[in-house]
Amino acid sequence: MTILENILDLRQEDWDYYASVDGKYLENPFSSYIPHREFIERFFERAGKEGVLRSINPQLSPQNGDIEHTNSIFFLGILLAKTWRNDSSSFFIGESPLGYQIFPFLWFLICLTHDLTTDVENEDQLLESIRDIETLKQHLKCRRILPLKDINSVPDVLLNAIPHYLNWKLNNPPKGLEKHVDHGIYAGFKMYDKLVKNREYRQRRIREKKEKKSLFWQKELNEQYAKASQVVATHNIWFNNPDYNKENGLDDLNKQENVRFDDYPLYVLFCIVDTIDPVKNVWRNYQGAKMPHSEKILKGIAINVGERSLTMQNKDLTEADFNRIRLATASLPSWLAVSVHLDNASIKINILTK
Repeated sequence: MTILENILDLRQEDWDYYASVDGKYLENPFSSYIPHREFIERFFERAGKEGVLRSINPQLSPQNGDIEHTNSIFFLGILLAKTWRNDSSSFFIGESPLGYQIFPFLWFLICLTHDLTTDVENEDQLLESIRDIETLKQHLKCRRILPLKDINSVPDVLLNAIPHYLNWKLNNPPKGLEKHVDHGIYAGFKMYDKLVKNREYRQRRIREKKEKKSLFWQKELNEQYAKASQVVATHNIWFNNPDYNKENGLDDLNKQENVRFDDYPLYVLFCIVDTIDPVKNVWRNYQGAKMPHSEKILKGIAINVGERSLTMQNKDLTEADFNRIRLATASLPSWLAVSVHLDNASIKINILTK
């Protein structure tokens, strides 16, 4: 079956977290006429987080390729999570102490927000107000600060690197790149602040009897928000980069063992799907030319998901388009504990165990 066929074969309850909460159903943008932008807007609205979305990105452009990439990795990750399992915990199939499914709740938050602030990397005026992590917090008016400690979401070494990585991109980026604000760090800090403020606002309105209680808004959610926001904040920070050194404070990232799925399943799963996503990689080949529809791209690749593996086979993509996916996939073993086998028409990824 192709990636698209597998996505269309998913059950509503596999990906629609809130269907089990309110009994209502959201249409899959790959199987209906609902625009990809509207799918994201409706998801946040049903979650009681429409204000969070508006504050992160007030205008979701329907022409923005990031929107369809966002929905592509959302469903691709759900597809993988159905088969992959974390042997050391019930992460993918278990409930939190609060009674909700852990994985689909966090996955929705991570995927649908991770690239919503990519435009900040083109805003030169931000360089005047954002000079380091502290001025970033001031610019975003963060009153709820994302905790940079290991809470079983992202390794400490990546969290500790955030201030240094931000400084590096702001002040001394590698050759060929302009100075800019990293969109992942920007989004992660903004996302956590807005999520916590929204939770506090909803909780206060319920307490004052201005709003009926239909969703859970207790303080215990803050840790779940932090887990999701940490993945977003670190999703551009990898290991083994020759540009990392003592001067930019990133040399520790070249001395680490690769991140294992058994230790940080959420982070590893996200990095895999965000890196290999066919929609993002194929569209990068077109650079302003008329791009193929995302459905056509996902229909052009057959996929087979094993217990700890993933195989993609080219069916209908051009050799150049599939090669773009191959090149992106080849980078995974530089910081994740995976093996990759590539040939002209297929890609295989294996999750390495301890």
